[in-house]
Amino acid sequence: MAGWKEIALSDYTYPANQVEIEELGTATYDDIQDWINNTQSAGYVIGGEITQAAGANNHKINVAAMKGFLKITDDATGVTKSFDLTAQSNLDILTDAKVNYVYVKFTAPSTVEVLATLDRSEIELNRQFTLGRVYRDGTGEGAVLHIVQSGCQLANFDRKNHERLVACRGVERASGIVLSDKETRKIGTTAGVFYMGHNKTSVAEQNTAGDDKFTYWSWVDSAWAKTDHDQTQIHDTYYNDVSGVGVLTALTNNKYGVHWVFIDFDGHLQVLYGQGDYKLTEAQDASLPSSIPDFLQYFCLLVGRIIKLEEVAAFTEIASAWEVFFPTTTITDHGELGGLDGDDHSQYLLATGTRAASEIRLTPKSSSSGPEGTMFYDSDDNHVYVGTES
Repeated sequence: MAGWKEIALSDYTYPANQVEIEELGTATYDDIQDWINNTQSAGYVIGGEITQAAGANNHKINVAAMKGFLKITDDATGVTKSFDLTAQSNLDILTDAKVNYVYVKFTAPSTVEVLATLDRSEIELNRQFTLGRVYRDGTGEGAVLHIVQSGCQLANFDRKNHERLVACRGVERASGIVLSDKETRKIGTTAGVFYMGHNKTSVAEQNTAGDDKFTYWSWVDSAWAKTDHDQTQIHDTYYNDVSGVGVLTALTNNKYGVHWVFIDFDGHLQVLYGQGDYKLTEAQDASLPSSIPDFLQYFCLLVGRIIKLEEVAAFTEIASAWEVFFPTTTITDHGELGGLDGDDHSQYLLATGTRAASEIRLTPKSSSSGPEGTMFYDSDDNHVYVGTES
């Protein structure tokens, strides 16, 4: 007798190549399998831990059961299939006294195995993927294995990659945010872009000769504090003496102060007082203090450094963090050099006057004239002569 039979859709499995995705017009890649093939790399999702085998097999490795994906052809857009691999025990695949690259390999029609090579470049990008590295020292029970799990693990990839970027790269400037001086003791930065992990942030131009302000920070009374709010000019008389409880102290005559300029993540300028009453070379060699306020450390970018002579209007030096590696060592005034009174360069007069001019060593004068610009010493009359011949 004719009739209808009820069929539950849950009783059927639909291959990924029969499940379409939305298209713009007619697209070549139009189903879930195409999407997987084009975006999914070979790698493992869970498992795959490499450990040392036991006892007489100490020179071998065990690999935990794993689940993952492999392409079945050596093609970046080849068909991608999932796999489960059971635990592998006592694998004798290592070379002694070498770094072994342990990897997973697919061989048609359906073989998945764990192998090792001494040449990482031999590992394909599609039908194979890395699990880790093992250095073997010795054989049998006396073997020592150095193991690092460094393979291509797919699970939660975007989040883990974001964490890697934050941990290794911190906050990275992409463009702009260049420090410059404006009107008397005023500062500015250009508009710019920085990244924190995958996140892009833009900051506007700052100019304290206009409407923008900055905040000063210093170590005062045993704590970091916002010393001055709504500032527009770099101070020319103070440095932060951090000995004891910490105070702002007037620079001594003809000494230099350092000011570290930051920009916070929502675009405001912040300035940290330097911690020394410096000669110029000392200021140029000064490093950013190892301890700074949490706000500056975790919510700001260092954008530059300003060096300024006590009670002189113009900046002595303004350096962008993107153009200069701190500390700099440039010497612009020989009076700032140390060791001028040391007796370790006999060809120079001593600053103390204890070595006379008679010790200047010049070539003896052999004729009445010499090439223009050269200098000669005549021992007969104890005179120095300058050559004038052109």
